[in-house]
Amino acid sequence: MDSEIDRLLDEAQLNIKQQQKNENKQLNIVEEIANSIPKLQSEIEKRAQTTKTSRKDIPLKSINKPQSKPDNAGKDWFGLKRPEITPELKRDLQILNMRHVIDPKRFYKKSDTLSKYFAVGTIKEDPTEFFSARLTHKERQNTLAEEVLSTRGDYFKSKYRDIQKSKTSGGKKSWRKRREMRA
Repeated sequence: MDSEIDRLLDEAQLNIKQQQKNENKQLNIVEEIANSIPKLQSEIEKRAQTTKTSRKDIPLKSINKPQSKPDNAGKDWFGLKRPEITPELKRDLQILNMRHVIDPKRFYKKSDTLSKYFAVGTIKEDPTEFFSARLTHKERQNTLAEEVLSTRGDYFKSKYRDIQKSKTSGGKKSWRKRREMRA
């Protein structure tokens, strides 16, 4: 695969050199014709002729040169490095991109592309935080995927309890209404 890419790049460089040679030949022919025609020259034209540059004078960046740019987000971001994408991290990022599916009633801004530089960490709650804002040790999971799956199950359980509660409330009158509706 790498050898094919190198071969394609070499062919592209050869094509570019051929095009430059053809352009130089055409420029030489045009210059010869222009020189053979007598004309009056002003000072501006004389200066322009002395400062002509060709494409050979302009340095081209080599495609094969390695970039010496550091692989971090920069000084303003405290040198945040590019993370290594593991299968677990990839799964967590997919879950973050599809979080609108997990909780359809909540709006999440959609991100088009994945950032080059980011970090993943663990939130440590302060003991002074209100108890309902903290996760218990049992509720804590290793990955975001596991945590989402566990909270999704809790969501369905609570919805089921709410439905059962509304069906069983009301005593004799509600049962009579249901029995009459069935008949």
